[in-house]
Amino acid sequence: GTPDYEARASIAADGNGDKQLDAAEFTLLIDAMAEAGRSNAIKVRRFGAHALAFARIDANGDGVLSIPELGAGKELAKQYSAQP
Repeated sequence: GTPDYEARASIAADGNGDKQLDAAEFTLLIDAMAEAGRSNAIKVRRFGAHALAFARIDANGDGVLSIPELGAGKELAKQYSAQP
């Protein structure tokens, strides 16, 4: 299902295996999700907004996205896509 694909895509994007995504790894994830038809990822890729999306999800500003931050990011994406 969808969560399994997202988990596999996140693991694949985590090139150094540290269970966090840096900006380059996040870009790979967004592009993979866009290829899979995820609407928010398609929007981010279309507008070249990878850095903006990364900054919004990186809650503590440490330059990497942790698993909890990625989960919160998914919730932000749901709220964003629900807006008219």
